[in-house]
Amino acid sequence: MAQGDPRVVVVIGFGEPDGGDAAVGYDVISLLQRMGDLGCELRVIEGNPPSGFLDDIASDSLVIFIDSVMNGAAPGTIHCLKLPSTSARTRHLHSEDLPLGKAENRQPVKAPRMFLIGVEVPDAAISEEPSDSVGKAVTEIVRNFARYLKLARDLTA
Repeated sequence: MAQGDPRVVVVIGFGEPDGGDAAVGYDVISLLQRMGDLGCELRVIEGNPPSGFLDDIASDSLVIFIDSVMNGAAPGTIHCLKLPSTSARTRHLHSEDLPLGKAENRQPVKAPRMFLIGVEVPDAAISEEPSDSVGKAVTEIVRNFARYLKLARDLTA
C-alpha cells in the first residue's frame, strides 16, 4: 500500500432490485460481485441510507458511492465527484447523510474520503427496466471499474 492510500475501500451502491434507472448502484454492485475479489468491500443499500450507515467505516478508508443522479445532463452521463459536493443531486444519497468533519458535540472528527460515481437518469420516476443509456453506463462502470477506482483514489488523496 502506497503512502496516502486508503486502508480500506468500501463501495456502496444504492437502489432497489428491479428499480429500473433508480437501481444504478444496486445493478453495478450486483455485477461487480460476480467478478471475484476486486480488493474492496462491496455493499448494497436498498432505498435511502439508514442513520449511521457509515459508522463502522474507519476514517482512513475510501468510500465510493454509486447512485442515480438527476442533474439535467443527458441520460447515461457518468458523473465522478469528490464528496461532499453541492453539484450532484442524487436519488438516494444526500449531503445530510455524510459525515462532514464535525460530530454532534461540534468536536472535529476525521471522516473517510468519499467519492461519487453517479449515473444521470432520465427522470426521478422508478421504471421497471433501465433505459438503454443508463444500462450502457452501468456496463461501462463495471467494465472499467479499475479506472474508476483509481480516479476515486487520485481525486480524494
